Amino acid sequence: MHKKAQAWSVSRILFMTIFLVSCSATRSVVVLLPDSEGRVGDLRVYSSQGEVQLDQAYQSVALDPQAKSKPSSSAMERQEIANRFGDALAVEPEIPTRLDFFTLYYETDSVELTPDSSRSMEAVIAFLKQSDVREFYVIGHTDRLGSKAYNWKLSKKRAITMKRLLVAGGIPSDRISVSFLGETEPQIETDDEVQEPLNRRVRIIVKRRKETSHDRPIAP
Repeated sequence: MHKKAQAWSVSRILFMTIFLVSCSATRSVVVLLPDSEGRVGDLRVYSSQGEVQLDQAYQSVALDPQAKSKPSSSAMERQEIANRFGDALAVEPEIPTRLDFFTLYYETDSVELTPDSSRSMEAVIAFLKQSDVREFYVIGHTDRLGSKAYNWKLSKKRAITMKRLLVAGGIPSDRISVSFLGETEPQIETDDEVQEPLNRRVRIIVKRRKETSHDRPIAP
């Protein structure tokens, strides 16, 4: 199974996304599948003709480098998926995993954690250093105070700063994926230019083996 036909990035929950890519000499086909528990992430596929977002189970997009128009998504029948990707699916290993989430909050217009979240960092890092943890995802967010462009940059700074804190705490850098969403996908919906402490945050998402169990520290 080849997992990269074109440049791509995942904006929400990469670990919940299973996708298949079929390549030929002239075009590639990307299909978004649900995981073993029926969850679907958000996959953004980029080509020279434009961007396509896949966020529903069994959505697909065909990428043709010779095409003149922007590609569009469509649903693919399960039988067609089985016909085209059956061999790849048959050998794909099934690794039971579970997901843990942490949310840490920031001061206004800052990369400084709130006092409560700062006190939680030690417990969070201790949890992340467990041997059964496989991958980490750090996602930066802001509230709607300020321009979209400014908040995009601020969410990036928060995510990168959080990664540095994790690395300083002993988490391997190459196991941490960073993304940032600015003021989009708020925890609390607000009007523009409204401060909302619960939206000034970084989410840390942990993917680990399901068969082990640990008590997760609770971030404020």
